[in-house]
Amino acid sequence: MNASRSPKRYAVALTTLAAAALLSACEHPPAQTVQIGYRGVQMGSVYNPRTVELVKAANTVPAALPAAVTGEGIPLAKDTYQNIQVLKDL
Repeated sequence: MNASRSPKRYAVALTTLAAAALLSACEHPPAQTVQIGYRGVQMGSVYNPRTVELVKAANTVPAALPAAVTGEGIPLAKDTYQNIQVLKDL
């Protein structure tokens, strides 16, 4: 009798696991929309307020690179490299 219940248990377990996997990828409700275009053209942005701070932190401007050294002692590209077609004076 145990052998006949085994396939049903596997099917129930597999269905439950598949449903849990599908539902875990969904975002929880407080999604908000903001109109970003003219009225009537359906231009909008949908975002989740819980993830806005994470996105802002990931999209910060990096620190500026130091300025390139310029001067008389630095060789030009036309002196350093061969077959320079453009930008010879850099």
